[in-house]
Amino acid sequence: MRKRIISLALLMGLAFPAFSDELTVKPDAPSRYTVTRGDTLWSIAGRYLQSPWRWPELWRMNRDQVRNPHWIYPGNVLVLDYVNGRPRLRLAGDVQREVKLSPRIRPEEQDRAIASIPADAIEPFLARPLVIDPVQFATGPRLVAGPDERISITQGDRVYASGVTEKGSWQAYRLGKQLVDPDSKEVLGSKPYMVAIWR
Repeated sequence: MRKRIISLALLMGLAFPAFSDELTVKPDAPSRYTVTRGDTLWSIAGRYLQSPWRWPELWRMNRDQVRNPHWIYPGNVLVLDYVNGRPRLRLAGDVQREVKLSPRIRPEEQDRAIASIPADAIEPFLARPLVIDPVQFATGPRLVAGPDERISITQGDRVYASGVTEKGSWQAYRLGKQLVDPDSKEVLGSKPYMVAIWR
């Protein structure tokens, strides 16, 4: 008998809140509230209701605007108003609706292509990669004079060379940077830079 009385008392205690149909709003509840990071539905309902566990009822009154109260974000402004004497929360201002995106091609402006270098300007550097022994370079043919004892020579100038044994087209080089084996530190040679082609 005692167990029946306890069970009946518990059942009545659990069912009692269901009988109170009226949703009571706290007297100090704000009319507007801006959602902040870390807010929960329970904590927001606690600002408005005497019984925060009844938060679903507060939101259910406004299903057309707030379809899912779990999708409110920091920065959203909540407004408390009354419909037919019952409280409800709604989002202030324009509410962004869910937008369904689908894949599509989006054309983008492309930068203009980099202008290519004329082949005749770089051909000598691409076609004739060399590594020369500095001793061999010192004993090879060399240009000895130009017109009017000038130091610089330009296209069309007549030049004089020593050590040339054959007629034809020749390339003039200037000795460049030494190439060193990184492991043994042995000098492998020097990289010459072509400065002219002469006939």
